[in-house]
Amino acid sequence: MKLTKKDNPKWAAVLLLFFVVACISIIGEPALAISKTETSSHQSFVNDAAAQIALFNAISYHSQDLLGDSNTNEGYKSIKPLNDLSAVEVSSNPPPAPNLYSPDNEAIVPGTSVTFSWSAAARAENYRLRIVKVSDNTVFYNQIVGNTTSVSIPGFANDGERYRWEVAAGNSAGWSDFSQSWFFINGIADDLPGSDENLYWQHGDGRLKVWHMDGRKQIVSSAINPANVDPSWQAKTVVDSDGDGHSDIYFYNREVGRVKIWLMEGLEKVGTVEINNPAAHRDDIDPVWDMMAVYDLNGSGEPDIIWQALEGPNEGHLAVWMMEDQ
Repeated sequence: MKLTKKDNPKWAAVLLLFFVVACISIIGEPALAISKTETSSHQSFVNDAAAQIALFNAISYHSQDLLGDSNTNEGYKSIKPLNDLSAVEVSSNPPPAPNLYSPDNEAIVPGTSVTFSWSAAARAENYRLRIVKVSDNTVFYNQIVGNTTSVSIPGFANDGERYRWEVAAGNSAGWSDFSQSWFFINGIADDLPGSDENLYWQHGDGRLKVWHMDGRKQIVSSAINPANVDPSWQAKTVVDSDGDGHSDIYFYNREVGRVKIWLMEGLEKVGTVEINNPAAHRDDIDPVWDMMAVYDLNGSGEPDIIWQALEGPNEGHLAVWMMEDQ
């Protein structure tokens, strides 16, 4: 059939209408297909918070791409999720339990206020501290302390009571289990219940510590404050030198021939006394002599110092310093 000039406008309108319908189909269908497919057939996938973020990103790409050239594919980009969903912090799970820092397990902590500290836990928004009296298993403290990893708790009696403590971490999704339990004793070492005798130790590098004993059973080990001393000063014995009820530490330095006493209050050094050699008004002591014991031999109330010669012409001989008003 041959078109005449008279028929051209009619057929031109039909062709134009067909072209418009085709363009609408090309432009509209992909956006409609994306919406239906991603929200229905993949419903279980987009329930996840991180996946919803990825889907939102993908749809955002296409919302922008539809503004491109509608007659070609140049305006379209492929749908893809975020490259690194791990960067999105989603508190969908409770945090892990923190690690305990201080007081150390089985530490002795004097005073009526005790400071507790622990590690930060991933995703944690709050922490709960629980403290329990071991003697009767009653809860001394059990409260949320906020988003902090250190807190001081008052109200302790400083009477030698043993406590157990642990920490849990929480967020909007819930709470972790409590951490491992640590124990501490609140009080002065000399006054510990059941501690009838203490064993004092000195490391080769000078560090000092005490074993608190119940008969032959060690209750707990504690550091002395200060914990270190020059290793040339040897801790020889522990005696209450001034009658205050606290055991004092006697040191002897054979290199310089000098004696000194740490005056103690529990595990704390509160003073130092140096003892001079009474023989010939000398300050030093012949290094062949070594301190063997400290004991009140004459009942004067002052501990006397007993020496023994380890070498030389007097090897094996004993000597005593009778002490007054150290």
